[in-house]
Amino acid sequence: MTNNLVCGTASSLSPFALFVPQAASYSVSALYDQTRAARRGSTIPIKVQVLDATGANVSSADLALTVTRTVLVSTNTSDVVEDAGNSNPDGNFRFDASLGIGGGYIFNLSTSDLAIGTYELEFTIGGSPVEYSVTFQVK
Repeated sequence: MTNNLVCGTASSLSPFALFVPQAASYSVSALYDQTRAARRGSTIPIKVQVLDATGANVSSADLALTVTRTVLVSTNTSDVVEDAGNSNPDGNFRFDASLGIGGGYIFNLSTSDLAIGTYELEFTIGGSPVEYSVTFQVK
């Protein structure tokens, strides 16, 4: 594809299709304070809601959030430290109808294997290949 022009040669009248990747149709709202640091060795409850293009909460048990990776983005952290909960047994977000208005997702992230710093937790929503992220800190 050059300059949004697709060129090709057809030897018959076979059916074909062109597919254009769609822009991300979701956004993510963090339901926790991303500026607070968790004590290294603790568990951080990463809580989020999935919003559609109009800002409406579309979080549901039928829409899966799959964790893809954790990325260290900085060795800096805030001065405030917060401790919390237990780790997820399956390694992915789980839907919780009691989070926020209309429900949300929670991922209990163990920090025991992480160095001090600021991280992004990256994940996909549904079957989309688009990655979304939220930030957390370990101190």
